[in-house]
Parts: sequence; C-alpha cells; structure tokens
Amino acid sequence: MADSVWIRKYLTDNGLDNNKIDYDQNRGVVTYGGKDFITPTSVTDGMSYASTDDLNKALANYNIS
Repeated sequence: MADSVWIRKYLTDNGLDNNKIDYDQNRGVVTYGGKDFITPTSVTDGMSYASTDDLNKALANYNIS
C-alpha cells in the first residue's frame, strides 16, 4: 500500500507521547494510553503501518485526554 505510513511516527509527528504508544500483539491493535487506537493494515519487522486516511480518521475520533 503506497499510502501506508508508520503509525508510531505519524502519532509522534502529531504531538502524541511516544511512551503511551503500544501494540497489543494478541489482538493486533495499536493502543494509545491503554486504549485501542487503530488496527494496522500491516506489521513488518515490528513496525505497524496504516493509511494516512485511516490514521486521520482514528485521530479525529480518539479522545486523547
């Protein structure tokens, strides 16, 4: 997927705390602050990826506080 970006970089580039980003391997979900954030479209070498459109939507719908 050409539009796919590294989720951690996207989140930190948007001001989110790197220390609050995690990946739940059992469920295949990236979490932020212990809450589900997004299901990646792919995971390669321990790095999770998703489209910028999906990430923009997830960030808009996520309550950061």
